[in-house]
Amino acid sequence: MSVIRQDVGDRKTGELRVVVPGTDGLVLTVHHTVNGVRIAHFQHVAFNREGSSFLAADHLGHVYLFDLIKNSFKLVQQCKKACTSLVFTLHEPTEYIAALSDGCIACFNTETCRTVNWLRGHESPVMGISVDPSGRRAISTSEKTADLWDLESYQHLQRLGVMRDVGVQTVFFFPVGHTILSCFKDNSIFAWDGDSLSCKYQLPVPTNSPEVNYKCFAVSGNGQVLVAGGKSARLHVWSLERQSLVTRLQLPSDVRAVRHLDFLPQLFNNRNDEILIAFCQDKAVRFVHLKSRHVFLALAGGADLLEKTVVSPTGRHMVAVVASGAICVYETVALNENLQKPLAKVVQLTEVNLVKRTCSEKTQRGKRAGHRLAYAFGSLRNVEQCMIPEMLDRKRLVNFVKCFGEYPAKYRQLIWQSLLKLPQNNDIFRSLQSMETHQAFVELQKVYPRSSHKLHRVLKRILSALAHWMPLFEVLGYLPQFVLPFVKLFQNNHLLCFEIVATLMANWCQHWFECFPNPPEVILGMVEKVLRHHDEVLLQHFVSCQVTAQEYAWPLLETLFSEVLNQEEWLCLFDNVFSNEPAFLLMAVVAYLLCSHQRLMSIVDQKDFEYFFHSRSIMNVCVLVGKTYELLDGTPIEVHQGHMLQAFQPLGHQQHTLPNKLPNLWVNEANLKLERIRQEELKYLRHRESDQNLVVEGAKRSKTAKPFQEEQQVLRTGDQRCLGLGVEAQGHANQRTHVSDADGMDATNGSPCMKRVVCTASLLPMKHDSPIEDLRMLDASSRQKLQDQDDLRDCEMAEKLGRSKVTSKELEAQRTDAEQKVEALALARNQLLDPLHEHRREVSPESENDRPSQKPNLSRSVSLDRCRNMDGREQDLMQNVRSLRRRLVSQYLPSSSEA
Repeated sequence: MSVIRQDVGDRKTGELRVVVPGTDGLVLTVHHTVNGVRIAHFQHVAFNREGSSFLAADHLGHVYLFDLIKNSFKLVQQCKKACTSLVFTLHEPTEYIAALSDGCIACFNTETCRTVNWLRGHESPVMGISVDPSGRRAISTSEKTADLWDLESYQHLQRLGVMRDVGVQTVFFFPVGHTILSCFKDNSIFAWDGDSLSCKYQLPVPTNSPEVNYKCFAVSGNGQVLVAGGKSARLHVWSLERQSLVTRLQLPSDVRAVRHLDFLPQLFNNRNDEILIAFCQDKAVRFVHLKSRHVFLALAGGADLLEKTVVSPTGRHMVAVVASGAICVYETVALNENLQKPLAKVVQLTEVNLVKRTCSEKTQRGKRAGHRLAYAFGSLRNVEQCMIPEMLDRKRLVNFVKCFGEYPAKYRQLIWQSLLKLPQNNDIFRSLQSMETHQAFVELQKVYPRSSHKLHRVLKRILSALAHWMPLFEVLGYLPQFVLPFVKLFQNNHLLCFEIVATLMANWCQHWFECFPNPPEVILGMVEKVLRHHDEVLLQHFVSCQVTAQEYAWPLLETLFSEVLNQEEWLCLFDNVFSNEPAFLLMAVVAYLLCSHQRLMSIVDQKDFEYFFHSRSIMNVCVLVGKTYELLDGTPIEVHQGHMLQAFQPLGHQQHTLPNKLPNLWVNEANLKLERIRQEELKYLRHRESDQNLVVEGAKRSKTAKPFQEEQQVLRTGDQRCLGLGVEAQGHANQRTHVSDADGMDATNGSPCMKRVVCTASLLPMKHDSPIEDLRMLDASSRQKLQDQDDLRDCEMAEKLGRSKVTSKELEAQRTDAEQKVEALALARNQLLDPLHEHRREVSPESENDRPSQKPNLSRSVSLDRCRNMDGREQDLMQNVRSLRRRLVSQYLPSSSEA
C-alpha cells in the first residue's frame, strides 16, 4: 500500500492514517502547511521513554505530539521562536524540554499545553540536551558552555568547566548509570562521575590515523561500547570497560563524513546492541553490524533527501526529517528481511524492486545447494503458505525476539507452533473431547461467570479435556485462570490451545505438583534465593511484613501474569518465555518484583500486598523482559539452581505424556482422598436436599394451618358465649322457679303478679343485650362509611374546582356560622322594631278585637302615607331602623350567600 502524504494544516488535533509497512518500512509521512500555502519545515524530533509517541517541532515554533498507538496528533505548544533541541524529561511522562533559538530553555506539559518552568543561563543557542536515566538532572550544551540542571526544582546546579581556547563538541549522559561523557573540539574525550563531577578517565585517541574531527557519538544500551564519527569515512569503536580503542570501521568509499550515529536498541539481548545506524553526508542511513563489520542496509529517501534520523528507545520505529520539511516514520521490524543480507553499495529502497522468490523456487535452490534451507523472517508468509513449520530455525527466531522484543501478531501462532514442536495429534484430542463434560467443570459458569458464551464453552471444553487427560487437573483451583489467556488467543483452534497448555504444564511447570494441594515449595524457594541475591532489602521488607513467597510469587505463577499485564504485554512476555529455557518464567517473577521495588517498599498491609499482586499495574513490559534477561545471564547457577529443571521436551507424537510424572503412590492416595471427599460431598448434598424439602413442606403446612386456627378460634369464642348465655339462662330459670314458689307464700299479700312483672322486666334487657350491641356496631360502621363517602366526594369536588381540600366538617361549620349570623340579624331587627310597636299602641289605643289581625311583615318597610301621620320621633326611629337594616344586610347577607 502506498503512503499518502498527510497535511497537519491549521488543525490542533486530528487522526493519522498509518498504512501497512512495505519493504522499505515506511508507514507514515506528515508535512505542515500554514494557511494552505506556506510550508513549515519540521526540524527536530524526540521520542518518549516508551517509544509510543514523539514530538516534532517546525521552524515556526509549532510543537506537535504524534501518538503511534492511537494514530493521532495534537498541537501542544506554539512557541514564538524556533526550537533548537527537544527531549522528554523522563521524570514526568507528560513533560518535555525545548531549547529556543534565543538560548532560553523551557519545560512544557503535553496535557495542559502550559509552561512548567524556565531554565535560563545560556548566552548562545543550545545545541543539545541530555537527560540522565533517572530523569532528575539534565545537561544542556551550547557552543561554549555546558550547564547541569535539576529537573525537580528547575534550579541551575553547576556550569561544567571548559577551557577558554577549546570549544565544547557535545556532553551527554550514559544510557545507564550516572556517567557523563564530554568531547571537545580538540577530539579529547573525558568521562566524569555524575554525582561528584570528578574525572573518571580519558579515552585514548589514535594519533597515527588521519584527522577524524569527531562530530557525533553513540553509546550502546548497556553502556559498554562507544562509537565516534566525524568528517571521515572511519568509525572508532571503544570499549568503555577496558577504556581502550577496540576497532576502526571503514565505511564504503562513497561516504566522506558521518553526521549522526545511533544504536538500534535490542532491549531483550541484555541491551547488547550490535547494529549501528549511521547517517552520512550523502543523506542515506546505513545499518552496520559491528561484529561482522558489514553494511547490511542503506536507506535513502529517494527524490526527497533525508536530513535527520531519530530511533525510538524500543527500536521499533525510526523517524526521519526530509529536505522538504516533512517527517517520515519507518518500522524497523519490516526492515529485518533486508538486514539479513549484506549490501555492497547504497540501495534506495523506495526506487529499487527487490527480488521475491516463491517457496518452491527457494526449495529447489536449497536442494541443488545440498543443504537445509534457512528462511529469513521476512519470508514467513511463504512458509505459512507451504505449511512447513519445521523450516523455521529456532536459533534465528530467538535472535529475532531478542532484537525486536516480540513476534509479529500475524505469524505468532505459526512461530509458537514451531518453537514448542507441537505434535498436532488430532486423534487423541478428539477422543478426549468425545467424552462427556468432566463433572469438575459442569458448574463452571457459577464459579467463573463469563459474558461471552462462546468463550465459556471453549474454556469448559479445554478444561474437561485436560481433566480427562490428567486426573490431577480436575482439582487444580487455579486451572481456569491458568488456561484462560490461551483460550482467548486460540478460540477457533482448540487442538492448538490444548497442546500449548499441555506443553507449558510439562516443561515450565516442573515440580509444581509435588506438594499438592499446597504451593510448590521447591519453586518458591528458588524464587526466594534469586530475590535474596539481587535485592535483599526487598526480601527483608517482605519478612518484616510477614509476607511469604506464597503471597508475592505464587499469584504471579498460577495466573501466568495475566492479572498484572494486559494482552499485548502478556503476549510480548510469552514470546520470550517460549523462546527460552524453563527457568525464564521464574526469573520473570523476580524481575517483576525488582521493577516494582519502590512501590512494594511503600506497602505494609497484607491486604494491600494481595491487591497489588492481583491487579493491573503500570509497567513497561520491555523493561520487565530486559530485566529478566539480565537476571538469567547474571545470576550464578548455584543461586537460581537451573540444573534442577529439565531441558525442554516436546509432547509425544503417539500419545500426550508428561515428562515429569508424579509418583504413582501419591497419585493413588490423592485419587482415594478425592473419591472420599466426593462421597462426603454427595452425602452432604442429599442431607441438604432433604432439609430443604422439610422446610418447604413446613411452609406449606403453616399456610394451610393459619386459616384453620382462625376458624377454631372463632368457634371457641362462640362456644364460650353460648356457654355464658346458657349459664345466664339457667340462672334466670332458677330465679323464675324461685318466684313461682314464692307466689303461694305471698298470695295473702296480693303481690305475686307484681313480682313476676318485675322479674320479667329485669330479664328482658339481659336477653336483648347481645343483639342490641350488634345493631349498634352495625349502625356505627354504616355511619362511618357514609361519612367517609361524603369526605371522598367533597375531596373530589375540591380537586375539580382547583381549590384546597375541603371536608364535610368544614362545610358544616360554615353552614352553622351562617345560620347563627342570620339568627343574630333577626334578633337585632326584632329589638329595633319592638319600641316601634310599643309607640304605635300608645298612639292608637284600639282593642285588639276591633283591629284586623295582621301578621307583621319584617321584610317590608313602612309606607310614606303612614310616615306622614307620625310625629318626628317616630320618623327618626324609622330612619334609624332602615339604616340599621341596610348595614346588617350588607354585613351578613354576602357571607351567608358564600356559605
